[in-house]
Amino acid sequence: MSKKSLWILIPLVIIAIFIALVIIGTLTKEKSPSRVGNNQQQISGDLTKGVSLSPISFSGNDFTNFFTKAKEVGGLISWAGNWEELKNKNSAPYVLSSLSEQYKFKPVIITSIPDSYSEDYKSTIVNFVKENKPEYLAVGNEINNNYKESYPMTFSKIYEEIKKVSPETKVFTIFQLEKMKQSDNWDILDDFPQANLIAFTTYPEIIYQETSQIPDNYYSEIQTHTGKKIAFTEVGWSRKENQQVEFIQKFSEKVSPTNPEFRIWPFLYDQNIQAPFNIMGLLEKNQETSPAFEAWKRI
Repeated sequence: MSKKSLWILIPLVIIAIFIALVIIGTLTKEKSPSRVGNNQQQISGDLTKGVSLSPISFSGNDFTNFFTKAKEVGGLISWAGNWEELKNKNSAPYVLSSLSEQYKFKPVIITSIPDSYSEDYKSTIVNFVKENKPEYLAVGNEINNNYKESYPMTFSKIYEEIKKVSPETKVFTIFQLEKMKQSDNWDILDDFPQANLIAFTTYPEIIYQETSQIPDNYYSEIQTHTGKKIAFTEVGWSRKENQQVEFIQKFSEKVSPTNPEFRIWPFLYDQNIQAPFNIMGLLEKNQETSPAFEAWKRI
């Protein structure tokens, strides 16, 4: 679901944090020219799950402590935003990639997809990938919410360019699962034959009031429409009616047959955004743990 109100704030704050970290020398470690998976043995978290970049705030200890806390529930941290943010080397995706070596996590970079392909788009994406060698890069987020006929061609072209500079990077696009089920437009999955996997965001609360209403084949149905590996870049349910823990348990059970590449909860901490996403964090801002936090840690 759209969380623009959160992501608009990130770039400016991240720039300030990045400059501060450079000054104190925490980002002085030279990047390896080929670092996909280089720090995997040092990552202590589960590399099949994680959370998005969602600290209590983007200042001081709130920001740096987020990475330590996030590692308790998984080894992945995602960032999602406009592809043009990759033009700025002080922007969130660059900072996240740099901090991944220091805090021993693996970033999942999620970018928007433009309406048409351009040299500006190509050079921006390629330069970022060449420098950072991400293991996971999404081209387009929830693209079925406003699907354009140009998307498959743009994806195909940028996929080829990414593979030239980083063959091991897994390139994919993301669909909104509840929208897909409601529109029954599964055929568009076939528009991306090159994709290394197919990813979804999923918020069953959009459709169901109770977690008990979620069908057993809710996630396994995806495999009847694609033979590709599946991933979930956002998996969420709010704390309303105290169903969050129950949803995490049911999600784990119902998604198990699909053996997903990874699963990411959208927020570690509650964020100042629209309802019901504002109470979707695994932790409230004053919490060290919670039943939902422990449940996500266990799955």
